Amino acid sequence: MSENMNRICDLVSSKTSFDEALQALVKLVKQAMKAGVASVFLTDDERQDYVLMATDGLRPSAVGQVRIKYDQGLVGLVGRREEPLNLALACCHPQFFQIADTGEDAYSSMLSVPLMHRKKVFGVLVVLREQEERFSSSDERFLMTLASRVSHILPSSEARSGVFSE
Repeated sequence: MSENMNRICDLVSSKTSFDEALQALVKLVKQAMKAGVASVFLTDDERQDYVLMATDGLRPSAVGQVRIKYDQGLVGLVGRREEPLNLALACCHPQFFQIADTGEDAYSSMLSVPLMHRKKVFGVLVVLREQEERFSSSDERFLMTLASRVSHILPSSEARSGVFSE
């Protein structure tokens, strides 16, 4: 797994634009986790919500369109708690709500981790699988460690576009 992690971090950091870095991240995470979906939601502090900014597995038309309020859903819960969430059957969680027209209804299990920079959540990384079972503890450790590492890479990449202030 550490070889996968190094490869993902190297490829994400080599991208010249923030959007390319995000797209590389979700593609490589989906492969490494043997998942059906990997997505990144980023914060929009002005509107107080998370925006789907990259996905591999959900409908591409949802990117930039799907928004989840900070106090809504499982993505919001991960952001508020600043800790991972690992569920065998995400739809049974009391905070769950269906995001229409994304194609996520085919997936049962979910592992989500916060993306943090300077002790502040700036996004949530979400992985979905069809199987109704929790992700393993090694999967959870891998995604947590990866999120920590890429959380240092992504803001540097985004700073080139002037979105994060350094």
